[in-house]
Amino acid sequence: MILPPAIPTYQVPASGIWTRPDNVFLSEEATHALVSCDVTPEEMVNGADHIPIATVLNLRLLQSEPPRRRNFRLTEWETFSEKLAKGLEDMPTTQEITSSLQLNKAVGDITKTIQKAIEAAVPISKPCPFSKKWWTSKLSVMKKKINRLSARAYKFRAVTDHDVHTELRKERAIY
Repeated sequence: MILPPAIPTYQVPASGIWTRPDNVFLSEEATHALVSCDVTPEEMVNGADHIPIATVLNLRLLQSEPPRRRNFRLTEWETFSEKLAKGLEDMPTTQEITSSLQLNKAVGDITKTIQKAIEAAVPISKPCPFSKKWWTSKLSVMKKKINRLSARAYKFRAVTDHDVHTELRKERAIY
């Protein structure tokens, strides 16, 4: 029980005596998060018979570092192709793969070569935690264009047959 003892929380209407039928419990595992627990008579609503109990817990979450990802949309494809071609040329070639060990080694070598090319040509993205994965820079340009057209259409709102209204409708359909 986390509400300190001898604190009344209820006034019996018939006798006017203060009592404490309200108890606040917290599991043993969560007691480390308890900041305070007390009654707040100043927040008592008119006509209420129980005094509000304010319990404050420190539930701050640890911020995890977002995983580092590559932004393949901004890949420098010429650099990628050059690094990949050079890496594949430098790989030892065998006539024929006859065992699973040779196959695993060849797959590992190819994977390492591709990873080196990716590291050289694909930048690391720094996404905002609230950003949408499907949002592109092309959509940003289209959104700005629609915003400008909307502002112009608002200026000509009294002229219903103005060209800007048709253009805005067409751009919104594309967007």
